[in-house]
Amino acid sequence: MRAIFVVFSCLITAIAVTLDFTHPSPDSPACRYGLCRYDQVFAAIDARGMNARTVGALLNLDPSNPLVWSTWAETLSAAGRTQEAASAFNEAVALGPGMSPVLMRRANFDFAHGRLDDAFRTTNAILKQTDAFDQVLFSYLTLSGHPVSALAGVAVPALSRPAGSWLSWLRTAGSVKDLRELSSWMLSNRLLDQKSAGDLAWAFWQRKEFTTAQKFWSDWSGNPNAADLHAERIADIHFQQAPGESPFDWMVMPVAGVEINRKDGLEIQFSGSSNLAFANVRQFTTVAGGRYRFSALISAESISTDQGPFFHIYDLLDPRLLNITTEQIKGNVARSPIAVDVPVPPGIHALGIQIDRLPSQKFDNKISGTLHVYQVSLEPVH
Repeated sequence: MRAIFVVFSCLITAIAVTLDFTHPSPDSPACRYGLCRYDQVFAAIDARGMNARTVGALLNLDPSNPLVWSTWAETLSAAGRTQEAASAFNEAVALGPGMSPVLMRRANFDFAHGRLDDAFRTTNAILKQTDAFDQVLFSYLTLSGHPVSALAGVAVPALSRPAGSWLSWLRTAGSVKDLRELSSWMLSNRLLDQKSAGDLAWAFWQRKEFTTAQKFWSDWSGNPNAADLHAERIADIHFQQAPGESPFDWMVMPVAGVEINRKDGLEIQFSGSSNLAFANVRQFTTVAGGRYRFSALISAESISTDQGPFFHIYDLLDPRLLNITTEQIKGNVARSPIAVDVPVPPGIHALGIQIDRLPSQKFDNKISGTLHVYQVSLEPVH
């Protein structure tokens, strides 16, 4: 009896080795009677090419494999057997609901055949599982022609990760209308954090949708004054907050030769190492036509050279239309206010407010000393 097992084992081994070299057809007698391993059948199909007969044989060999069902569905689709392909994809997804590649192949099929309701459900499931297909799926959603309001929560789940990725896509590929609908959905579903809210505000701002950006930021931050053009136009007038993410936060950009700190306001220390052009503290805001008053409470210690720092208020789109500066701050200045009128012509909607310093043309031109800014304000004059 033991000898029979040895002979049978040797025979099976010999058959397997022979099949490795001969690559039998998947529907050959050897494979039909179960003598072919799965890898041998797959190698034979790969060598001869995929078709309904060979893939069907592979499916018969491994009927619980969702990837094989996906291949079978694609084969049926290529043959014009669309309804059978849809049924095969249903089986593939049922067998592998957590396999994103299977779901992605199903999504490709659904989008290609205009089965958009099915496609959106599949897209939703994929986006919950992985970010690997985000860019492809968002391009499909754009090409579907459906508005963002119809896709939000349906094709894209109300989760922070996929919503934030969609925002990144629409910042480049979407319209202003898309961004408005997206911002409304993300606000109502609390899908925004500080960074993504800042990204959305910048997306509007960079498209010159200044008042939309300001209103969105006001809605997200919970500060109704931000969007009220009759209120203070500068945010964080005492420099108490760290630089933020939006156009309406102070932007403090490091530069060699200057140390910038928040100490009872803002402290700018010039090291005396360079004759620098400084424009590294900035904030944007929205305005309407009318009269405004810019003011600041400052002090200075030993600011050198003939070119001192000053405040600069300008039209963001065309500084020739509005370009106002305060007097330069030099030497030692006791704590005191400075102010300047800012007449805003009709049609100007966005201003930049920044602290500047121009390079000196003199021999002794390396600026040193300290500027303290305790408070700034830009208020409408009624």
